[in-house]
Amino acid sequence: MHTSPMETASFDGAHIEFPVTFDLKFIYESASAATINADLLAVFARRSVPCVSIETKESKPGARYGRLAARVTFTSLEQLRETYEELGKLSYVKGLI
Repeated sequence: MHTSPMETASFDGAHIEFPVTFDLKFIYESASAATINADLLAVFARRSVPCVSIETKESKPGARYGRLAARVTFTSLEQLRETYEELGKLSYVKGLI
């Protein structure tokens, strides 16, 4: 089920109007830095989530974790939930904000 443009829904207590665009922020294990962008883009493609940019935040040398932000647009609550669920299954993703 996909919601129509400008439909509203609740997600974890927040009121969201779709379509919605925001920076989806990740905390990930730095050892996965070489593949994370390709992996994220593959998930977004499978879920039909437009991603206009991925910005990596600079970490200290030797840091165990890295941070990045992906500018994405979700068109429905179902698409948002399914994408979060799939991203959460990536073993090196430690947090989605």
